[in-house]
Amino acid sequence: MSFKSEVCGSSERIYVSNLRLLGFTCDEKDVTLAPDMFDHPNTKGFQQVMYFLFKVLNHEKAKQEFRDCWPVLDKKQESEFRRKCSNWLKEIQRENAEDFPHVNPALFQSPGGRKFVLFLRGFTKYVLAHVLHQDANITTLKKPGSKKKEITKLAFKNLSMRNEENIQDAVRYQEKIEACLAKSAPNAAAISNKYFNMKARKE
Repeated sequence: MSFKSEVCGSSERIYVSNLRLLGFTCDEKDVTLAPDMFDHPNTKGFQQVMYFLFKVLNHEKAKQEFRDCWPVLDKKQESEFRRKCSNWLKEIQRENAEDFPHVNPALFQSPGGRKFVLFLRGFTKYVLAHVLHQDANITTLKKPGSKKKEITKLAFKNLSMRNEENIQDAVRYQEKIEACLAKSAPNAAAISNKYFNMKARKE
C-alpha cells in the first residue's frame, strides 16, 4: 500500500486544517497548502511551514533566531535553518515532555513521507493549542486519568476525534465564506461600476 493511499482521508492530514485555522499563507509560487504536499520530500514547503509556525509561537524570537538564515537562499543557510528548527523543537520538548515527543533532526533532511506528516500533525496541534490558550484561555484536551490503559486510550481517542471534527467543521465554514466572497466579487464590481456611471451622468 502506498503512503498516499494509506494516509489519504485519515486524521494524519489534520495538519492542513490546523494550518488554515492558524492563518497560513505563502507567497512562494512553488508552495501550495494541500493534503498531499508532503507525500514526497518538499524542502520549500517545509521551510515556509516551519518558519510560519515558529513565528506564531513567538514572532520576535523567530526573527532573532532565523535572522541569518531567512529567507533561505543557499545550502549553507538551508543547513542553518534546519539546525535552528531542531534546537527550538528540543527546547519545546524539554518543557513539554509529556505532550511533545522527541523529534529526530534527521527527519528534516528529507521533509516528507508519513513520519514527517505525523510530526507536522503534532506540531501544528501544539501551536494551535498555544494560540487558543493565549487568546481565550481555553483548556485543550487532556488525557483521562484512568489507570486502565485500554479505557484511557479509548476515551482519549473519542475526545481527539470529536476535537478534530470540530476543527474540520470550522475549516469547511471558512472555505464556504471564502467561496461566497469570491463568487460575489464580480457582482459587487458590476454594481459599483453602475453606480459610479449613473453618478457621473447626473453630474
